Amino acid sequence: MIFNIIFSMWHLPILYNLSVSYHWVHILEHTLFISASIVMWWPICSQVQSIPKLPYPLQMLYLFVMSLAQIIVFGIITFAREPIYQHYIDAPRIWNISPLVDQQLGGILMKVGSGFLFLLLMIIAFFKWFDEDSNSEETAYNKPDSTEREL
Repeated sequence: MIFNIIFSMWHLPILYNLSVSYHWVHILEHTLFISASIVMWWPICSQVQSIPKLPYPLQMLYLFVMSLAQIIVFGIITFAREPIYQHYIDAPRIWNISPLVDQQLGGILMKVGSGFLFLLLMIIAFFKWFDEDSNSEETAYNKPDSTEREL
């Protein structure tokens, strides 16, 4: 949840506008994003035995909850009735779309992109879990029972 808190916080208009106005704030923003991302992905990607990744069923649940937590930011950006960020209101219109439509398209792209990523990772975790479970059943099936060992 650390990532979602930091991600949401930096989408508040005051912080977002500061990040596009001051380079050092922009660097701080992305440093926090990277640090929080490492923490966020650790339960899925860990290769360290002392802090292992989650079992596959919990990975699926974790990814689902992470995707839900981001819906709040995407929803606010997508369904706002007016542009949220002054920077984009003042930006030149390159494709002749209004700042509001630009913002709404950005919110949709963020949600759809992250939604597909989380869904893909949940599917991968499911198949790895299924494969892991199948292999453990196959191993148990191929083990000789105690009566066979005595012969």
